[in-house]
Amino acid sequence: MITKQRSFKSDELIIAYITWCANSTNLNWKEIDECASSNRGKQLLVEAGRKTKSLKPRLTFVPTVVINEKYSNRDQNQAVYVDFGRLIEDYRKEIKNNNN
Repeated sequence: MITKQRSFKSDELIIAYITWCANSTNLNWKEIDECASSNRGKQLLVEAGRKTKSLKPRLTFVPTVVINEKYSNRDQNQAVYVDFGRLIEDYRKEIKNNNN
């Protein structure tokens, strides 16, 4: 099996994109990275895998977006084809309004 090795430059591009993505959704990349590297991050990954396997309807597309343990075509299309950051901001506003 032939595998493509990533270069240092491609790693820099990945980190730059992830940082941009986090910043554009008002998330802290450093906190995300620390969590992902921790034991808790590993536990969350296992839990996400279990939830993915139990989705009904089953996962048919990657990435599949599930928010608050619910799948919707509207959220999926918004996240993949329009603007994921906007979708997250809309949910944040909804949560804030519901808590006031």
